[in-house]
Amino acid sequence: MPAAGSESDAPARGAERDPEPGQRLAGLLRELEVIERPSASEGEREAAVWIAEKLGELGLSAEIEVEEAHGTYWWPIAVGLLGGLAGSVAAVRGRRVLGGILGSAGVAAIIREFPPHERPVRRLLPQKETYNVLATLGPEDADRTVVLVSHHDAAHSGLVFHPGIPDAVSRTGLFRVLDTSPMLMAPVLAGPALAALSAATGRPGLGRAGAVLSAGSLASMADIALRDVVPGANDNGTAVVGLIELARRFTENPPADTRVVLLSSGSEESFSEGMRAFGKRHFGKLPRDSTFFINMDTIGS
Repeated sequence: MPAAGSESDAPARGAERDPEPGQRLAGLLRELEVIERPSASEGEREAAVWIAEKLGELGLSAEIEVEEAHGTYWWPIAVGLLGGLAGSVAAVRGRRVLGGILGSAGVAAIIREFPPHERPVRRLLPQKETYNVLATLGPEDADRTVVLVSHHDAAHSGLVFHPGIPDAVSRTGLFRVLDTSPMLMAPVLAGPALAALSAATGRPGLGRAGAVLSAGSLASMADIALRDVVPGANDNGTAVVGLIELARRFTENPPADTRVVLLSSGSEESFSEGMRAFGKRHFGKLPRDSTFFINMDTIGS
């Protein structure tokens, strides 16, 4: 056994002497996670103000940029799924032209919702305000720019996010075959796609499968819409706290020849609407050959 005071127990003693950083970060996380903050909401605004205040305490001038956002993804996708469901029914009943049009429109509506597309469906839906928090350190003419990104809104829960689902899929060996996780939205897209395929081939079985998938996906979207917002400590409170901690360290020891942009975006959980708004406002001002983005998300995982 090593003698007391030997080098082997020095790290443990050091950790006991300096518990403050961990306690500080955990305290920040607890402050943030009690704010209910769905995308494009009053709670998201409250979280943005909280972040700006924390950065201000470090001597940084933080700006809150107010942008337009819809704030969900389930309702725009539900529109496409309704097209898939109606197209499947039409195809099964022999109305192949109508089924093909509705199924194809459903696929297009859903695909166009994914970043970085223009998202025509959600433009027709109610709009709200989302809140990006932005602060900058370092000279404007630095050799390089690094944008550190987190998001402060939190996600709705839903049965589709139950951890047992990926665990069950992993047992099938599908992850090993694909060498990655399957696309989360694959079943959602499959419903309208099968409707269009049923209409094109005249095979009603494909239409029935499309109807089942579209109806099931619609139920999942409705379930998400009706669920509460999770506290969001992992997704993405950990990254927000990390952003604040990095700001503290950079103010104490600024990186040389680097401009650091600290960005916490809103409405990430509604398919990155806050980040899209930041891009429209700022991408043209950032040098393409010397700007780097580091996205921080679910650091707790």
